[in-house]
Amino acid sequence: YRKKEKKTRKRWYPSSLVRNSYKKLDGLICQSKDMAIDMATNYGVPEHKIAIINNPISHLPPLKNLNGEYRKEKRFITVGRLTEVKGHFRLLKILSKLDFPFTYTIIGDGDLKSDIFIKAREYGILDKITHVPFTKNVDTFLADHDMFLQGSYVEGFPNALLESCVVGTPVIAFNVPGGTREIVEHNINGYLVENEDEYLSLLEAEKEWEPSAIRESVYKKFNRETILNKYESLFKEIIK
Repeated sequence: YRKKEKKTRKRWYPSSLVRNSYKKLDGLICQSKDMAIDMATNYGVPEHKIAIINNPISHLPPLKNLNGEYRKEKRFITVGRLTEVKGHFRLLKILSKLDFPFTYTIIGDGDLKSDIFIKAREYGILDKITHVPFTKNVDTFLADHDMFLQGSYVEGFPNALLESCVVGTPVIAFNVPGGTREIVEHNINGYLVENEDEYLSLLEAEKEWEPSAIRESVYKKFNRETILNKYESLFKEIIK
């Protein structure tokens, strides 16, 4: 009979993994400038091993067609997980202050679903909200709305926001850490704001947007050819 020895397991932490693993890597790809700064500053990854390569535009859906259509209600939309970091609560607070007719579509699911709709009821705007837990037709929804709303406190590289610009729907987002500010060009494809008061005032502003100009603003930077060339350049540099 042999007494079994107790095995102690070391705890695994992502930060220690990064600090110890980057030495074995030839390169680390970050989706945004802020992500690259974070990896260098907080995880000790040498800057010469970091490459910034954004996500590409994977396909070009039909561009939205305004058709000179006049709507009595402004149509807003948000796409993303229903979690704290996505900032749905502050979006609801801002929307509750609007004094014109609007509808608000929320696409996504998550742990805060019940809390979000309880808060919407408290603000008196629950009847203005349509919730779509999941859809494969995000492009169609985006094209059918007047503006994409992003309330996030931090982002990696917001793909849904990019997709909105691709179909020609302008966006409004907070100027937060992450890739948002690499996509949004103020007054070109949407608005980048510093606080809730500015967010509200720009939601109330009247502006005619040109869908083709909105698409072009992102296509020139994130088209597949441009992004693939960055990967190719990185790989060539590594194998030198």
